[in-house]
Amino acid sequence: MRARINQGKRQCLEKYEKDNRITIKDYNFQPGNLELIRNSEIESSLNRKMKPRYLGPMIVISKSQGGAYMIAELDGSVYHQKVAGFRVIPYFARAKVELPDNLEDLIKISKTSLKKIEETDKYKDEVLKRDFNFENIILAEQTNVSDEESSENELNQEV
Repeated sequence: MRARINQGKRQCLEKYEKDNRITIKDYNFQPGNLELIRNSEIESSLNRKMKPRYLGPMIVISKSQGGAYMIAELDGSVYHQKVAGFRVIPYFARAKVELPDNLEDLIKISKTSLKKIEETDKYKDEVLKRDFNFENIILAEQTNVSDEESSENELNQEV
């Protein structure tokens, strides 16, 4: 049964890839390449007509195993989150852009901070619980069911 289902899924996937082979592009950007990033934040807004559709040009710093890119702006400031691969497209400069040979000379962030951004997949739960506007505030505190039951029992005893 599983073999038939897996075979059916594989056939659907192959058909999808065949039908959409013109629109599906798998870019493999190397560190130091220039690219644009699709501004997906504006897609749901009503006044998106006058907002920039793409951000950039940006410089690729590294690529993770999952396909997300770590990027920096031309002035050396690094994004503190990875960018999904489907949002990244190549940038074709009209004039030659001079970049340093060594990316570490351009990046304005310490190596430890850079390493932490690269390893964000490992600390995903820790990152999701933090509010980035206020570093020491936890968004959702977990309460034990036993604490809630004990407080209900205390209320029932008082009545």
